[in-house]
Amino acid sequence: MSVVKKITKNTFWLAISSITSKLIGFGIVVLVARNLLSEGFGQYSFALSFGIIINVIADFGLSTLTNRDLARDRNQTKHYIENIIVIKTVLTAVAFALLVIILEFIDKPLYVKVIVFLASLYVVIESYNTFFYAVFRANEKMQFETISRILERGLILGLIALFFNLGYGIFFVFVAYIVGELISMLVTAIIVYKKFCHFTFRIDLPQWKKFLKPSLFFALTNVFIIVYFKIDVLMLSIMKNDRITGLYSSAYDLLFAFIFIPTIMNAVVFPRISFLARNFFDKFKILIQLLLKYFLIIAFPLSIGLYFTAPFLMKLIYGSDFLEAIPLFQLMSIVMVFVFLNFINGSYLNALDKQHISTIIAGICMVLNIAINLVLIPILAAKGAAIATIITEAVLALFSLLAIKKFTGEPKAEFIILSAKLILASLIAIGTGILTSAFHPILQGITACLTYSLAVFALGVFNAQDRPYFLELVRK
Repeated sequence: MSVVKKITKNTFWLAISSITSKLIGFGIVVLVARNLLSEGFGQYSFALSFGIIINVIADFGLSTLTNRDLARDRNQTKHYIENIIVIKTVLTAVAFALLVIILEFIDKPLYVKVIVFLASLYVVIESYNTFFYAVFRANEKMQFETISRILERGLILGLIALFFNLGYGIFFVFVAYIVGELISMLVTAIIVYKKFCHFTFRIDLPQWKKFLKPSLFFALTNVFIIVYFKIDVLMLSIMKNDRITGLYSSAYDLLFAFIFIPTIMNAVVFPRISFLARNFFDKFKILIQLLLKYFLIIAFPLSIGLYFTAPFLMKLIYGSDFLEAIPLFQLMSIVMVFVFLNFINGSYLNALDKQHISTIIAGICMVLNIAINLVLIPILAAKGAAIATIITEAVLALFSLLAIKKFTGEPKAEFIILSAKLILASLIAIGTGILTSAFHPILQGITACLTYSLAVFALGVFNAQDRPYFLELVRK
């Protein structure tokens, strides 16, 4: 099979895996929210967020390290698996010992502490699954990862639906997570054992140091990213209550379900970004301007559309118990513009081999996010956490753009003019949405987005060179 066909095939399988697992995952969230209602959903979100943070210790960046190193040398597969499985098991024991200590100091009922423990167990099992996926990716057999991910999500969704139908509550939600993930992990391990490597288990202490030292960087990066995304839920739950946490989480989860759009866009253009950055730097700099432009053109109407359709979406997806989350969802819809920018900015920095800059910026934003939450949550509750998210994403976008400009000179002044035009088009669209407030929210959102499109054309955002020049840049 040619390289191009192999890349196309693997991209296809990863896209199927990502889209399907995210859709089923969001279905799980909706099913849980509708059955547990806002207070129970707050406890569910708190437990999962806690578990994801604890898993940073259990994984310690080893999955990411394995993914990178086996892609370079597949012959190391057996050596990596046999050692890292044991290392992860030791780290898991340390992580759970630390979890028990931390839970002693958190003012939560015993049953909430139990579900935190179960959620942490699920996330740790998931990290073993992710570790095995590195073998699939190194051997360019992404179809096995796709099968495992869909199996896992499908099992969890089916078990949760069954348990709710039998009248069980939140405890059995996490039993479903553990059982579904464990079955998926065992299937994944069997595939690895049968098709790629007959592994056992090995304790080779001198080698462990060689694994743990480089993985520390990945672990630190994961700490910044995970704490950055999950700390608001933990702080809301501890500083306020489970209902407020549930309302915030419902708005946050629905909003970030739309992240599949920039994810796919980014996946499509990243190979070309990397190629041009290494081989044709002048074209790479032009592509920066072009992609920033089109990412923003799409981000603004998405943000506007989500704002005006919020009442319809929240009621349709979550039900009447979550109507108080509508203003939160509308407020946070602003963040989509910055999320789009941050996706493409991260790709630019990676293509330039400046991942350490991304890590530094993520660390700064993590500290900023915690500080803003500490100030605003006691005053504004969930709205304070939403504002903290918006400010942090905006700062991340600004710092990333400044870093890119330092290394490439891009974006140029035209980017400011473009942004101004898009903001003006957005304001016109928002005005249209307000004037059509008597319409159904879906029709209101569509009208606002159509107005935005007309304004974009009228303001001359597009030009005749865009399409042919873009095709020239991406042509192989």
